[in-house]
Amino acid sequence: MVNYEEINPIDITLADNRIVKAIGVGDIHLIFKTKAGFAKVLMKEVLFVPELGNNLFSVSKVASLGFEVIFGDKNCRIKRGNKLLVEGFRKGGLYLLNCEINYASIASDNISIEIWHHRLGHISKDTIRHMMTNKMVDGLSYSDITKDTVCEGCAKGKMSRRPFPNTSTNRSTKTLQLVHTDVCGPMQTKTFSGKRYFLTFIDDYSRFTVCYLLEHKSEVYDKFVECEALVTNMTSNRIKMLRSDEGCEYRSKKFNAFCKGKGIIQQFTASYTPQQNGVAERMNRTIVEAARCMLQAAQLDNKYWDEAVQTAVYLQNRSSTKALTNITPYEAWFGKKPDLSNLRVFGCQAYAHILIEKRQKLDANSTKCIFLGYSESIKAYRLQEVKTGKLVISRDVIFSENLIMKSNETQRNCNDLVNEDGIDIVLKNKEGLVEATSNETSKTNETSKEPRRSDRHNKGVPPDRFGFSKQLAQFGANSDDLFEFAFTTVSSSCGEPTSWTEAMNSAES
Repeated sequence: MVNYEEINPIDITLADNRIVKAIGVGDIHLIFKTKAGFAKVLMKEVLFVPELGNNLFSVSKVASLGFEVIFGDKNCRIKRGNKLLVEGFRKGGLYLLNCEINYASIASDNISIEIWHHRLGHISKDTIRHMMTNKMVDGLSYSDITKDTVCEGCAKGKMSRRPFPNTSTNRSTKTLQLVHTDVCGPMQTKTFSGKRYFLTFIDDYSRFTVCYLLEHKSEVYDKFVECEALVTNMTSNRIKMLRSDEGCEYRSKKFNAFCKGKGIIQQFTASYTPQQNGVAERMNRTIVEAARCMLQAAQLDNKYWDEAVQTAVYLQNRSSTKALTNITPYEAWFGKKPDLSNLRVFGCQAYAHILIEKRQKLDANSTKCIFLGYSESIKAYRLQEVKTGKLVISRDVIFSENLIMKSNETQRNCNDLVNEDGIDIVLKNKEGLVEATSNETSKTNETSKEPRRSDRHNKGVPPDRFGFSKQLAQFGANSDDLFEFAFTTVSSSCGEPTSWTEAMNSAES
């Protein structure tokens, strides 16, 4: 969808007298296939209804706008005068239109600065204004530029700042002349995968940051070897100097031997003087602060700190910094401006498309998720499926950025996930090529004192469905190429128990 806006809920009555609510409206670009070729059509004022799923046209609405709808034995056509606009075919008792919908992210040309504040990991609004005024990034535009409100996530998550003295006035003149590094942790809460630390490497020239998650400090050596190969390949430069504290992880024999073999000079700070490693210290503080704000705003459990930290680093690399003049670390590193049009609010509600090969005909064609960040390996989003707790990598996602999903709505039990196969995620690039990957993992709880509802055997009770399986339509047009189209989603609910056994085994018992 484009031009998406949240609206006051609208009640919609279905054929079975069930009432569902539309919570948003936007436009959708469709490609229709006719005998004459392909036609691009913009569907205006599309309603978004999370409780419905498929897409319908209203024949009466079309007819009232002066269009002619012709139904035949095997096909249907929508015409205006002698011009054929849309053509479909009959399948069972329904007529389906030959069209392709891009289930891409909901975007808006009129995003508020509050949304951008959340999307960018709770950086200051002055920084956002500075980035837009100086055209430091692409895809950043907003409304109400003078309106500021108190952010609850920032009020809860931002710690007081203490000034660090400037210990160095000499800046590098090219990438990798000097790299700052530091380990942050241990965190009070382990992640679902057992991580307790994160490790950062910050290029002094560009302030571009590379981050790794660790279970133990002993992993620092392996991650540095990996990072050295990565940044050397990305920039064609080599690390000249590495600045760190005197932690044992940086003083090990194999670490020293590797640096000598690569010609890297190790520079250590004095004991109990973290200010001498101020760049790394401040970066880690900024990352932790941003991660805390995002977790507080999204009302997510602290075990999600790894996702928040990775997202914070992704955003810091694409945000303004006082160390650079009118340029972001991303541009200083890659030589091009970052595009922020793909950013969404961390922890918001999302719907990921399910491939037709992975569902039955009457199943929902999307699954309800929590947005957790951005994939490093492919251009896609990281999501956690609410129903199973699985981590899904998907590009075909619809977001509702004003709806925050609480962590207790998800079911994360290792017994539920051990024997489940991963879902192949299909990604389409601009050329229409399809690439299948198996990028689904599980987020699981470490302990469970009592069985959750997800562990119970619910014989006779159908599963809850989330996503796009029924449809709603409002259909209208101002010209031959403009129609109104209702895009909605559906979930089927469990029926009432019909016997004593079903009642006792019900998830609601």
